[in-house]
Amino acid sequence: LVQNLSKLSFLKLSYNHLSGTLNPNSNLFEMNNLRYLNLAFNNFSSKLPSELGNLNRLEVLSLSSNGLFGQVPPTISNLTSLTQLYLHQNEFTGSFPLVQNLTKVVYLELSNNHFSGTIPFSLLTMPYLTYLDLNENH
Repeated sequence: LVQNLSKLSFLKLSYNHLSGTLNPNSNLFEMNNLRYLNLAFNNFSSKLPSELGNLNRLEVLSLSSNGLFGQVPPTISNLTSLTQLYLHQNEFTGSFPLVQNLTKVVYLELSNNHFSGTIPFSLLTMPYLTYLDLNENH
């Protein structure tokens, strides 16, 4: 679907009833010019591929309200241009994601998952963070 769209910077596929897995070998994770990716409110049921970290120009990432599960891969910390990260209403588990490198984040929505453990100190020292939602985790 997207292999020939190498210059694409904005991709919004939310509310499309997309299902299946996020394939780590997908051309989606080679779209180096993407600045906005919204796959929210679909029916994906898979782990979040570590290849997501290849999209290092992303400024907005919304994967909310899917069936994503497992731990958020450490490569999420490669997305250093992010200003908005929406991972709420999934089935993510484990520790809160590694976000210490995401110093530009203004809006961080991690609610309604199964994250556990202590809240990382790095969440509390993000210089531009104005909205943080960790509601309904463990």
